[in-house]
Amino acid sequence: MSNYGIIIQSLAPLRKEPAHRSEMISQIFFGEPVVIEQQVMHWYRVKVLYDGNSGWLEEKYFSIAGATDQPGPLPENILSQRAVAKPGGNDTPPLQLYEGTRLIKWEKQDQTFFVNGKKWILDGGKVNPFPVRQIRETIIRVARSFIGVPYLWGGISSAGFDETGLVQTVFRIAGVAMARDISTQAESGMDIHFLHDVLPGDLAFFSNGKEEDISHTGIITAHHEIIHASGGVRMDTLDPQGIYNHETRLYSHTLRIIKRMIHDT
Repeated sequence: MSNYGIIIQSLAPLRKEPAHRSEMISQIFFGEPVVIEQQVMHWYRVKVLYDGNSGWLEEKYFSIAGATDQPGPLPENILSQRAVAKPGGNDTPPLQLYEGTRLIKWEKQDQTFFVNGKKWILDGGKVNPFPVRQIRETIIRVARSFIGVPYLWGGISSAGFDETGLVQTVFRIAGVAMARDISTQAESGMDIHFLHDVLPGDLAFFSNGKEEDISHTGIITAHHEIIHASGGVRMDTLDPQGIYNHETRLYSHTLRIIKRMIHDT
């Protein structure tokens, strides 16, 4: 059996244990490669090559691929708007593709890309050109576009986000690789010690109430506001104490640390 698989559904649920009732810890985009680590009946423990996240995946969500089929580093062809992918020359039904899906062997002229050796034609959507000098602007623009998306534990797309899924996908669309796990995100980057030193696109990390453990994160805008997934993707006020919700007139999260992931200054 090959050690590699390629996701063949729009979004594949990655679960904590090999069972449908098990917690969904994340999702995997169409076309993403995974390393197959273990099999239990029709379930496979896999590791996502993009971010190293591991969990259990049902066999219907991926296709076995040879080691030579795995794509290289994240290319500059990431879908930044929802689109439909139509199969080229076979009877496979069209697929809804979500923002953050990468397009392997993308040909802009004829709007085609390949997944596991099969050609697909993109219908609609937008492929981000990754303007290097506008990464921060891209991050804020993309994050704002997701405001109103519902909260979904383990979610990484505009069908539903959790807090770290929102951060990872927004940065992915901007061409910046980001871990999925909140503790790894919080340990990355450069510490920013004062709120007046932040730049748009910096990340803030929080605890709930007086707890010390970091359990929440969000993206800071130019006006000391924060875009985060809390009951849905929303924008709230950020101050040295934490996130202030003007609707409830309460602080929902306590600020712990601020991190800079983009070293452009």
